[in-house]
Amino acid sequence: MVALGSHLYLRFSPAKDESKIKKSLKSVLPKAETFSVKSGRPPAYEGYGVSKQGDKELRGLAFLTTDVAREVKGYAGQIKTLVGMSPKGSVTGIEIISHHETPSYVFGIHEPWFKDQFKGKQASDPFVLDKDLDGITHATVTVTAIAKGVKKGLLRVGKQRLGLPLEEAAENPWAALKPWPLVWAAAVIALALASLFTKQMLIRYGCLASTILVIGFGYPNAISVVNLVNIITCRLPSLHLNLFWYILIGFTLIGALIWGRVYCGFLCPFGAIQEFLEKLPLQIPKLKISPTAEKRARLGRNLLLWLIVLAALGLNNANIGDYEPFSTLFTWSGEHLDWLWVGLTLGGALFLPRFFCRCLCGVGVALGWLSWRSPKRLRVKPDCKGCGRCQPACPYGAIDGNSQQGYSINPVECTQCNLCLDSCPHGCLGR
Repeated sequence: MVALGSHLYLRFSPAKDESKIKKSLKSVLPKAETFSVKSGRPPAYEGYGVSKQGDKELRGLAFLTTDVAREVKGYAGQIKTLVGMSPKGSVTGIEIISHHETPSYVFGIHEPWFKDQFKGKQASDPFVLDKDLDGITHATVTVTAIAKGVKKGLLRVGKQRLGLPLEEAAENPWAALKPWPLVWAAAVIALALASLFTKQMLIRYGCLASTILVIGFGYPNAISVVNLVNIITCRLPSLHLNLFWYILIGFTLIGALIWGRVYCGFLCPFGAIQEFLEKLPLQIPKLKISPTAEKRARLGRNLLLWLIVLAALGLNNANIGDYEPFSTLFTWSGEHLDWLWVGLTLGGALFLPRFFCRCLCGVGVALGWLSWRSPKRLRVKPDCKGCGRCQPACPYGAIDGNSQQGYSINPVECTQCNLCLDSCPHGCLGR
């Protein structure tokens, strides 16, 4: 939903890409008057003009980074960038043709200021963020991939098509690894495990505050439906640039298989914000929804996730799943409709605990499927006395049943938050 108001495409078909490329050739090679079809090795479009003597003259080449530097990937795969190159080897312009990055996180890559800073650069320039290029907040991986694709393209096309004396130096991809994101990832995961095992609410709330700061605003990596679709389609980011993401995803999946939806209960920054909102001392009546309405909400979430995944796979565009509000909130970027959506979902949490999680979150649905058979999940013990105090204590509506039929914890809905444990006077809940 948040992507609908942006100027990014909802569908990236080859036909649309080709149409955009034809329209963009003039902007990346402004001195050319006519263009050839893409040909040669490496493949490129040739741009021609007429010299003062009236002869046909080469004004430059235009190439796609996905043709000449296929190994360069952004956060969610290749970023198709059209690059104009003068006969002397300098950049004459770039245009982003298509990508699979989450739109809200890369809002600025289509802005003129971002594209114009590449003009005039040579293959010998470093193309390093914060040195000779300005980056975009929370889009470091994407911008780095664009810069690397442009540089490698200049080196390869310049040498092979224009005969320029250029050599591509060997690089160590791990040289730019920064340790602090890994330290923070380990710290928040350690807090989550400490809270899970000690069952101490003070530790849990410290963990929730940390995840808002680290996974939310610090290194925005809140797991989204877009991530899930990209994992299904094997559009994975480079390991050396995204160790934080791989650690978080790995712990989330392993945690779901062993304990249940640990990510939802301890590490989701948007879920944490909703929980803190619920704790505010406001005189707002809480909504009580019936078991029937709860079941319908669950069915709606499942249906929504299936529709998004099928549409994204069918149209080859994971960004169809970019309906979650947290990318706008944590990157602090978006249009009016995006911020309205953020306000509505957070406002809903004031009336219904974890409103977005319970009614709309596709990631929770997917993790719930993985948690169905988790051996260490919370359960109601056989000696349950049927007092029912645990049921209203659960903010997710995960405890089903009644005093006559007995109670059970739905593993698909339970986030393992431990909030129900203190409500049971008989100690009939546990792992």
